[in-house]
Amino acid sequence: MRDYRSTEQMKTTESRNIDIPACRLRQARRKRRSRPAPDRFHDLYEATGELLGEGSQGAVQCYRSKITGAEFAVKIINKTMDYNRSKILKEIDIFHHCQGQKNILQLNEFYEEDEKFYLVFDKLKGGTLFDQIEKKKHFTELEAREVIKDLAR
Repeated sequence: MRDYRSTEQMKTTESRNIDIPACRLRQARRKRRSRPAPDRFHDLYEATGELLGEGSQGAVQCYRSKITGAEFAVKIINKTMDYNRSKILKEIDIFHHCQGQKNILQLNEFYEEDEKFYLVFDKLKGGTLFDQIEKKKHFTELEAREVIKDLAR
């Protein structure tokens, strides 16, 4: 290819220093940094064997943290032919928005693995509201008002 610059132009461009940013000087291929794999659910929790409940999507079981020893209620959702990923993520999003509310179960964390979702909740004692109503059989107006007031908060 023929260079059409004058001899004078060629001399000035060859002797001129050009500031090139350091990031452009690194033309060599960057080595990939290896990141530690995110922890898997069973690396952090162990089952206690206590079944807390069952539903249409899965079961709620008690698990103990291997790090702290604290117990948690874990909702385990199997990824089967009829599972709806967007519905599960919507449930997680709702719990996230309700974070810090006194009368709503707190979602601590969740894990998605190849075959299952694990939703880790605080383990509460005392059973469900329905169980308490069945056990009590009769509520006074004052007791019912307090329950509804707590639910509405």
